[in-house]
Amino acid sequence: MRRLSFAITVAAMFTGCYKFRGRSYFLQQTVDAFEEEANAVRLGIGPCSEYGPAWRTRC
Repeated sequence: MRRLSFAITVAAMFTGCYKFRGRSYFLQQTVDAFEEEANAVRLGIGPCSEYGPAWRTRC
């Protein structure tokens, strides 16, 4: 019985670690996308270029 409990505990540890790393990965992708969009607005390129200087002064 103790071996089964230990095996379940170890499996839960690996699952928890994997979920944490997965969330971190996707959060970093989101931050990178926001930064890319902010740079595009500052440079006046891409789909956000229509907002012009008024948008840049608020950032």
